[in-house]
Amino acid sequence: MAVVYLSLAYVYPVYVSPSHRIHHLSGSVAQAYVADVTTVEERPKYLGLIGATIGIAFTFGPGIGAGTAAIMGAAGASVQQQYSAVFFMAAGFGFLGFLYAYKNLEESSTSDDNKKVAATKSDPTPQASLPTPIILVALAMFATNYAFTVMQSTYGVLIFEEWGWATAALGAILVVSGLEIAVLQGALIKRLVAKVGKHFAGFMSCVALGVGLAMLPLTLFNKPLHFFMFAVHVAGFSIGQTALPALLSRFASKDDQGKSLGLGQAFQAASRVAAPIISGYLFDYSNDIVGLDYAAPYLFGGLLSVLSGVPLLCLLSESRRGKGEEMVEGQEEEEGAGVELGAIVVKEAVTKL
Repeated sequence: MAVVYLSLAYVYPVYVSPSHRIHHLSGSVAQAYVADVTTVEERPKYLGLIGATIGIAFTFGPGIGAGTAAIMGAAGASVQQQYSAVFFMAAGFGFLGFLYAYKNLEESSTSDDNKKVAATKSDPTPQASLPTPIILVALAMFATNYAFTVMQSTYGVLIFEEWGWATAALGAILVVSGLEIAVLQGALIKRLVAKVGKHFAGFMSCVALGVGLAMLPLTLFNKPLHFFMFAVHVAGFSIGQTALPALLSRFASKDDQGKSLGLGQAFQAASRVAAPIISGYLFDYSNDIVGLDYAAPYLFGGLLSVLSGVPLLCLLSESRRGKGEEMVEGQEEEEGAGVELGAIVVKEAVTKL
């Protein structure tokens, strides 16, 4: 089944709502597959490639869908037929991706691994709960994705109300943002993680995304400054799409890769439900809440994102203390390392926060 969802994670988003579909079940399975077949050193690069597909899909997906609908419209098709054609095309390419993956992808777990997992499942001994570091990273994934969804939910209204910009302008902004994501994920993310480590890269993503978001309604008077902060916001999101799943994988045992990455995806999905509801209310009543029009959802989402990065620094500190000051993050052991570190962090990290 891994090959089915992996193929859909790459192909289906290119055509229909790319920025959302990749984050659901297909995304966690794709990330778990990558975690199974790569080393710790290789993992940021290949998780970054998954993130790069988001940027590519973000850039080209809406245009391909709109072009397909336009061609159908020119041929005399009804509106319903135009939209149907877009979805059928997406489904067709998704099926082609499935066939390719079924033929070429191998199972990520060997038969010995499968036997080990089966034996573990049949063991009546109660299983330990997820380590605290995994919960903290999952919460950071919730907060950062909440902040990004605030932008997605309200930004179109913001620029229309302030500047009178409509769909075409918003589409152009999103295309440029998609290119930024693709470049960061495809070319820079591996070097960044190698330079600063997964913990600090995750912290950077939380801060950049949150600060960029909070500044959007405060920089409307200056368009160059506004779009610089928008780029900072998107960069934070892009970095987090690799650094945070890599942290989850780093703290999970080999047999819990899918479970932990799936937990992160579940937290992100929950944020997509909460953000439009909360940010819509805050947007409407922003002047009553903070004394500024439109600013409340951006300030709240930005603060939530920045605060969620603090535990990642605590985890980094505890990790280095637990393994010795001479330890370099790039020298971390394989996936099971986080289980041992969890005992240290449970005692101290939460107390500090």
